[in-house]
Amino acid sequence: MPDKPRNHWNSSFALQIPTVDAQHKGLFDLAYELDCAIYEGKEQAVVDRVVERLKEYCQHHFVTEEQLMHEHAYPGLHAHMLQHDAFTSAVIEFDAQRESGATAVSQRIASFLEEWLADHIAVEDRKIALFILQQPAGQGPDTKGVPLLLEVEAAAKQPDTAVCARTAESLMAHGVLPVGLADSIGRARTILEEMRSHELTPAIFVVNTFGARDILGDLDPLMDELPVLYLRRALFAGRSGLMDQVNLVGPASPTATALPLAMKPRLTSMWFYGARNADRIARRAAEAVGAFLRTGDFRQIERTKTAN
Repeated sequence: MPDKPRNHWNSSFALQIPTVDAQHKGLFDLAYELDCAIYEGKEQAVVDRVVERLKEYCQHHFVTEEQLMHEHAYPGLHAHMLQHDAFTSAVIEFDAQRESGATAVSQRIASFLEEWLADHIAVEDRKIALFILQQPAGQGPDTKGVPLLLEVEAAAKQPDTAVCARTAESLMAHGVLPVGLADSIGRARTILEEMRSHELTPAIFVVNTFGARDILGDLDPLMDELPVLYLRRALFAGRSGLMDQVNLVGPASPTATALPLAMKPRLTSMWFYGARNADRIARRAAEAVGAFLRTGDFRQIERTKTAN
């Protein structure tokens, strides 16, 4: 019987570019999930989800990497984009095979991902990271630190809007580099450590609070005294993950929303979004955070909130 699968992600694969590392880790996790399903003889139960996640990966991750290469004038941009095109073509083919009911699709995807993780991420993507990190330190034109975005899924499995991921993409498209994007408290801690190791300073937290009730106790000390923009998911009764757990207290100041007394005092704003306006909120949030990074003036975020 073959050995039980293991997740091959470890620090040796980290490129020290927080957003890219978070997305790469997600691909490793997906490959591990598929390997485990094959090992247990349950691959048919997960193959549809795996293919859909791979299609999303093509749409989001490749945009992130290609934007980084473009911003830093990476000389291997065209050749690298051809590799991305090849990955996308393979995923389209896997999707067609799945739809036609072909056999052994899961095993072919697993083998393909194994080669991609070992050859592309470990070798080709590292070339990009080394090129970028050897350039003079900076976070885009005239910015004052690195934004860290934290998006935690809710246990209730509500429709996902990935509003922080969209905000991160928009920030990078406007020249804010790097941007930290985490999907858990543990990953946020790792990103903060990576920033400090490269003498980068975190400037602001942007948090999708829909799943925050599960991590609220750990979230507060992690943010320390940094300003925070909460993106609150508004549901049917106007409630969100954070508000299910705590209540707002105290009067709001002109530049801050009062949060629970248990949380450290900090400049804080809360915006509301839903599935229909998530794209607009992400764009506005990116614009407001970008303005804050350039000026250090949190009122940039408060003023933008009135347009939401």
